[in-house]
Amino acid sequence: MFDLVIRNGTVIDGSGAERRIADVAVQEGRITAVGPKLGAGKREIDAAEKRRQAAADRKDRAATEVEQLSKSLLEAEAEIADEQIRFQELDEQRRILEQALASVQDEYRKGSRELENLDHTYQSRAKIEDSTKNKLSELEVKIAEIKTHIQNKEAILTGDFGFQIGEPGQGSSRRWESREQILLHLTERKATREALEPVNPLAIEDYEKAKERYDFLNSQVKDLTEAANSLEQVITEIEKISLERFRETYDKINLVFADLFKILFPGGNSCLRLTDPEHPLESNVDIVCQLPGKKQMSLELCSGGEQSMISIALLFAILQVKPPAFCLLDEVEAALDEANVRRFTRLLRTFADKTQFLVITHNKETMQAVDVIYGVTLEKTGISRPISIRLEDQNKIREFTVNKRHPAATAPQAMAAHS
Repeated sequence: MFDLVIRNGTVIDGSGAERRIADVAVQEGRITAVGPKLGAGKREIDAAEKRRQAAADRKDRAATEVEQLSKSLLEAEAEIADEQIRFQELDEQRRILEQALASVQDEYRKGSRELENLDHTYQSRAKIEDSTKNKLSELEVKIAEIKTHIQNKEAILTGDFGFQIGEPGQGSSRRWESREQILLHLTERKATREALEPVNPLAIEDYEKAKERYDFLNSQVKDLTEAANSLEQVITEIEKISLERFRETYDKINLVFADLFKILFPGGNSCLRLTDPEHPLESNVDIVCQLPGKKQMSLELCSGGEQSMISIALLFAILQVKPPAFCLLDEVEAALDEANVRRFTRLLRTFADKTQFLVITHNKETMQAVDVIYGVTLEKTGISRPISIRLEDQNKIREFTVNKRHPAATAPQAMAAHS
């Protein structure tokens, strides 16, 4: 018996139909299972195609950029070549200009030397001209003196001896053969004049009086000469003693000044220096100082406060070497800040044992450091009252403090004293 199976219009033998149906079912199952994978693979293929297209686009853009960069490189190389040519031209121009500059400098130096030589020549000629003018002036003065002397001699010869002197070039009214004849004629004339003159009977008496007067004046001159010599010796001794004392005092003040300067300016150095060491008594004294962190300089280059402190150091150095009984200070610390004012007050306290100080000041730090304060206050408007306060007198201080709280009470200026 045959079993026939018709499937999809096809006649299948019954014996193999079941196997075929089973195979078809298996194939259909495989196709069904492969379907999702096929969709995923298609999507991956699409994505890969997109990536390939994007890569192709990037490749095209990169090729375009490479082409542009190649063109830019060629242009840059051409510009570099042009710049190198221009650089060579500029370098050649620089070399030419340097040569021209060297030539101009040589000409300038030559011109400068020629100008210096001309200047020296002009100065030497000017000196010669001035010297010649001076000599010419001296000769003119001498000629005038000689002319005056000749005129005087001519007047004497004409008046006293009767000589007739003619003008130069005109000759004289009488010619003399020799000098001996002239002297003989003068002697005769002189003898004749003396014979005609009357004799003075008081000539001897006049001579004695003149001689007495001469001896007196001569003795006076001698006494004055001896007194002058004695004074010169005294002056010499005084100068010698003054020089020794000056050097001794100067050296002491210099040492003390250096020590005080180091106290007021820690880390600094200073000294006194004579401008003319060979003549100390006539020399000026310069202050040379080196402030901390600065180079050595003179007093004029320091600031106002520094000058005040240096001057205070020099003042106290002098006071230590030669301490006086009394010293008046007027606003010496006006240009100082608080720290330097405190240094000043410490020095003031140190020297107060030997010297009494009267300090005119507006500074509160200075007022606090003294023993007695003298001042003027306005307790009422338009009414001033002098005050004196000892800092150890607490009652006075309290009274002054209460008065100061009044609106009209002021203390514009005070004198502070160290006793």
